[in-house]
Amino acid sequence: MRRKAFATWGASLLVISAAGSDAENIRDPVLDESFNQKGFVTCNIDPEGERNSSISYAMGIDSRGRIVVAGGAAARRTHGDAVIWRYLHDGRLDTSFGNSGFVTHNSAAGGNGDDSINGMTIDGNGKIVVVGSSQSIADMDMAIWRFNEDGSLDTTFNGTGIVTSHSAAGGNDDDFAGAIVLDESGRLVITGWSKGGKGDFDMTVWRYNTDGSLDTTFGGDGIVAYHDAAGGGGNDYGNDVVIDSQGRILVTGQSCTGSEYWAFDMAIYRYDRSGNLDHSFDGDGIVTHNSAAGGDRFDMGNALALDRNGRILVTGYSFNGGLYEMVIWRYHQDGTLDKSFDGDGIVTHANAAGGGHYNFSTDIIVDSSENVLIAGHSKRPGVPGEPHNSDWDMALLRFEEGGSVDKSFGRNGVVTHHNAAGGYKDDMAFQLAIDSNGAIVVAGRSYNGHALDGAVWRYRRPLDSR
Repeated sequence: MRRKAFATWGASLLVISAAGSDAENIRDPVLDESFNQKGFVTCNIDPEGERNSSISYAMGIDSRGRIVVAGGAAARRTHGDAVIWRYLHDGRLDTSFGNSGFVTHNSAAGGNGDDSINGMTIDGNGKIVVVGSSQSIADMDMAIWRFNEDGSLDTTFNGTGIVTSHSAAGGNDDDFAGAIVLDESGRLVITGWSKGGKGDFDMTVWRYNTDGSLDTTFGGDGIVAYHDAAGGGGNDYGNDVVIDSQGRILVTGQSCTGSEYWAFDMAIYRYDRSGNLDHSFDGDGIVTHNSAAGGDRFDMGNALALDRNGRILVTGYSFNGGLYEMVIWRYHQDGTLDKSFDGDGIVTHANAAGGGHYNFSTDIIVDSSENVLIAGHSKRPGVPGEPHNSDWDMALLRFEEGGSVDKSFGRNGVVTHHNAAGGYKDDMAFQLAIDSNGAIVVAGRSYNGHALDGAVWRYRRPLDSR
C-alpha cells in the first residue's frame, strides 16, 4: 500500500548494483537485458558504510526516457533523507543529475528529523515535483519539493522550492502526502491524510497553484478533508489521486468501518473542480466497498486508473478470512460497479508467487490495448537451499479488458522476480509505468542481505509467452 514509514533516515554515498540475480528469472526473456544488462538495477544510499535501507516509492519517466525514482534512505544512527535519483535509458546512473546522479534533502519542515517521498509527477517543463512528509519541531508535516531538471531546487516555487502543510484537517498534528497529480492548468493536486480534531486521520486533498501558493478557489482555502466515509468514526486515508476528462478529482484509500478500529473499507471520493463532493457519483460523492475477497474485514484501495471509457479502476487488497488477495474493482462513472468486468465488477487474485500466502497490489495502469496491469508483491514458497524462504516476490499481473487473466502474459498472466539485490528475501513493487517504447517499468525495493535497496525492473515488449 502507499502509506509508508521508516523509523530512521540518512543518506551519503550512492552505490549502484546489479548483483544477486535470480538465475531462472535472468533467463526469462521478459526482462529487458538492454537495461543494465540484467533487466533490473538496485541502489543503496550507504552513509559511512552502515547497513542502510533505501526504497523507491515513487517513479516518473521524463520526455527523454530517463527514469526518475524517489523515496527515502534510512540509516541506523541518523535521521532520514528524502532521496531522488535518475537513470539513463540503458540503466546507468545519470551523473548529470544532482550530485553524481542523486539528490537528498532533509528538514523540509524544520525539525531536523525524518523526510521521505511517497509520490511524484514530472511537469511539461521537465520539473520534478515530489510529495511526502517531513518532521517539524513537534510532528510530521505534508511536504512538497519541486526540482529543476538538473536536480536543483526550483526557487520559483514558493521562493525555496519547498512547501509544507500542517494541521490541514484541524487537528494540529501529523499530516502526510500519499500521491500527486497535475490538473489541466498545471495546478498541483495532492492527496494524503491529516490528523483531525477528533484525533483520527482524515482523508485530505490539497490544491496548489504553480507558484506554490494554496489555490483558495478549491474548498475555500485550498484544502478539503473527509472523515468517516465508511461509518466507523476512525481513520480515513487518501492513497492515490487522478483527474478525469471533466476535471473531477478522484481519490482512493480506505476508511474505518467501526466493526474494529483497524478494519477498513476501500473508499473512492470524487470532487468537482471547486472541491465539492460530486453527488452524481453514487448520490453523495463517495463509494465504499468491503469483503471483495470474502473476509469482511480489510479492503484497501492503493491506486487508481481510468480507461478510455472513463471507467474507474482501483487496485489494492482484501482479506479473505485468513489471508490477503490482490483486488481490482471497476466502476462506471456514476459509481456503480461495472458488472461487465468479470461478472460482478471485481477481480481477486491469490497466490501470484505460488506461496499461497499474502498478496498485495500497489499500482495499476490501463495500457493502449485496454489491458489492465497491476504491480505489487506476493509471498512465494520456500526454496530448498536458499537462506531465506517463503518471502516476498515482486509481482506483475495482466488482465484482459473483461477481467480475465491474460494467460499470454508471462506465466498464466503473472511475472514475478526476487533476489534483485542479492539477499534472497523480500522484493516488493510500489510504482508502475509504461515508457514510450511500450516497456513496463516497475520501482520498489529488494533486500540485499543486510538492508533494503531501491530497485527498478524493466520488462520489454511484448511480455508474451507465445
